[in-house]
Amino acid sequence: MARKQVFLSFANQDRPVRDHFVSDAAAEGVPYGFTEMSVKKEWDEQWRVQCRYRIQSCNALIALITADLEMSSGALWEIRTADELGVPILGVYANGASIVNCPEDLLGKLKSDWNWDEISRFIARARHKP
Repeated sequence: MARKQVFLSFANQDRPVRDHFVSDAAAEGVPYGFTEMSVKKEWDEQWRVQCRYRIQSCNALIALITADLEMSSGALWEIRTADELGVPILGVYANGASIVNCPEDLLGKLKSDWNWDEISRFIARARHKP
């Protein structure tokens, strides 16, 4: 069985949070990989096409919910795109964030604390066929 891939969506200023999340996942030995789409040019059409393809090729999307996420147009676009494509979405509270920091695009979506048992159960159930 192929290793599942998870798209990580986060605010650009939260790169240190993303780095900690990925290193924490490695330390936990999670059986899936992460991908993302760094911004080269400010959300141009080529970026959107490539990002959409990358999201579609993943089994799920995890959005790192912080105080900065709701102001990140690129991350919110990624979340909306995953939703349009039917890619399962999980919001993970990070950096002291709580429900008050949850952007509208994640309302009605599953959310979790930074808990690898919960995150891994979500990924195990992710049925999106890339």
